[in-house]
Amino acid sequence: MGDAIREQSDEDQDPREEFPVEYQEETPLEIQEIKLKAGMPQDTANENLCKHTQDTQTFLVTPTKGMAYIDGTATKMTVCIENSQHPLIIESGAHCSIVARNYLEHHIPNWEKQLLPTKTKNFKSVSGKIPSFGKIIKETIIPHRKGNIRLNPEPVVLEDAHIQGFLLGTDY
Repeated sequence: MGDAIREQSDEDQDPREEFPVEYQEETPLEIQEIKLKAGMPQDTANENLCKHTQDTQTFLVTPTKGMAYIDGTATKMTVCIENSQHPLIIESGAHCSIVARNYLEHHIPNWEKQLLPTKTKNFKSVSGKIPSFGKIIKETIIPHRKGNIRLNPEPVVLEDAHIQGFLLGTDY
């Protein structure tokens, strides 16, 4: 009879108790880092990047107080362009958005067919003039914790730009 009771209690046992969950206490510093990351749009999960998007005209982004919006990594993020993910750098000091020709050749098919003329043919840098091919208009979806944002920047395609991805200037 003792065996019957033991067998019955094994069947009634909760299977979750077999694999106990380990709890690790977090330090206050780790908790602060988690809170800071929660308010940073570039740390948004990338699997939902191309969904739930709003136009920029109807969406106002207001920073949450004390959420590390001036952190140096806040200008780097992953965006969705033509249903694929691409790196983007937000540069508030750049008067126009740019992208390197070699980046487009490797990551965006048929980009040459989408070229439009630009007003300025040559751009200047520290090393001299950089020739441009034109500009392309690409719908860009930027992730944000309150909903994704849709922009239509017009990056200028430069010959010798040494950036891997898009640089978003103030022309959007």
